[in-house]
Amino acid sequence: MTTELTITMPDRAEIMRRLESVDDEINMSQRFYPLIAKKAGATLSGRGIALTLRLAVADYVGEGLPPLMTGALERLLPEYVKVLVDDADVRSDALSALAEVRS
Repeated sequence: MTTELTITMPDRAEIMRRLESVDDEINMSQRFYPLIAKKAGATLSGRGIALTLRLAVADYVGEGLPPLMTGALERLLPEYVKVLVDDADVRSDALSALAEVRS
């Protein structure tokens, strides 16, 4: 049985800081990033991180935003993974999980 590699997500303030380093637009900081920051302190695998990001996109876009926002946010997900995940193996797993859904 293979055990998935995991990380403990940073605290809320650190998640927000890292995400804002990618895009510090006010609506993202006030409405989108807090959806991801809910996972502060959680233990997640790469797949779990990818799922967390995709669910945050769905929740955010579901708040009445134009559907084209989904594509714009999806393009940023790999950058969010790179700034959120320090462990190279878990980062690679998360990026692979994101890529699987696209293909």
